[in-house]
Amino acid sequence: MRAPRLVILGLCLTACMTAPKSRQEFIAAVDAGKGPTQAEHFSVGRSFQTAVDAVRTYSAQCLNKTIDRTGMVGGQMHTGSGSYVATVTPQGAGRAEFTLRLKQRPQPIGAPVGGVFIMAANLQGSRRGETRVDLWSVTIGFYAKIADRFRDWVKGAARGCPELE
Repeated sequence: MRAPRLVILGLCLTACMTAPKSRQEFIAAVDAGKGPTQAEHFSVGRSFQTAVDAVRTYSAQCLNKTIDRTGMVGGQMHTGSGSYVATVTPQGAGRAEFTLRLKQRPQPIGAPVGGVFIMAANLQGSRRGETRVDLWSVTIGFYAKIADRFRDWVKGAARGCPELE
């Protein structure tokens, strides 16, 4: 049986970089190229409200879930769970922040109380009816597929939910 991916993510983020304690620290770490992460900036030909509504809808449907896991780690049985928590927070007219965190149980040593940051995005509308997206994400393993789906959602090319592990 292979090690649960939650444990691997926690170990990698702890070993590769100090686990960011805030959204701003996560963004700064990604911008600095720390850990298996990526920053991207793009615009989509959709209105701000349409893009944010898609993110809200698919986040509620696809990301706000708890996954139970059992597996062998270091020769011992490990049982735990991970709760994905996605939030969309308005930041004034035509601006919103998306954040995806993973709360692991048991909580890894050094992990932030609110959970490990998986992804953050800033969405900003323009007068031309477009939406600018600044996206910061973890790229290790299947976490990259979560970012792929997020891009699809804001572009209007929704392809369903990513498989959470």
